[in-house]
Amino acid sequence: MPWWITKENVEESQSFNVSLWNTLSIKDKRRLKCMCMILFPEALTPKQFKAKYDQTSLWLCSYNQVIMPNIRDLYSAGGSITHIDDHRLVKPAAQVFYQIVEHAPDIKKMLTYPTKDLLTLIADYNPTLLKTPKLYENWVKQCERNADEYDVPLSKWLEGSHVFTFG
Repeated sequence: MPWWITKENVEESQSFNVSLWNTLSIKDKRRLKCMCMILFPEALTPKQFKAKYDQTSLWLCSYNQVIMPNIRDLYSAGGSITHIDDHRLVKPAAQVFYQIVEHAPDIKKMLTYPTKDLLTLIADYNPTLLKTPKLYENWVKQCERNADEYDVPLSKWLEGSHVFTFG
């Protein structure tokens, strides 16, 4: 039994099975990835800093019993964005901006109709989203602040359907 579990805090029916990320269903991976993107905005920047993914990793493990050894790949695997709609970008953009665009529709649904559990998690991990009742718009603003630093027109990319090419 793991050290953090004691007989006092365990119900008999509760399962503490730990799973590896790559064993999850596609649906579960997508849901958890969206949750990570909502709760941990520090991971949605191309900036490199030592603790960038620490909270994401800890939350996946402690709250969801999921271990992802290559957590960085959740946001940056697949190369840089080199083209959009067959137009070459002046400067390649970080993969994380594609991930934001790709998951934005699901995140919009989650933040437009948040569950009580999601609101509690947001209050604990990313309370700035709660500054106004427009949670999705607040999340987009967080993402746009990162994009502006890299001259990425994220709001334009979020508006329509685009074809991204990677290099």
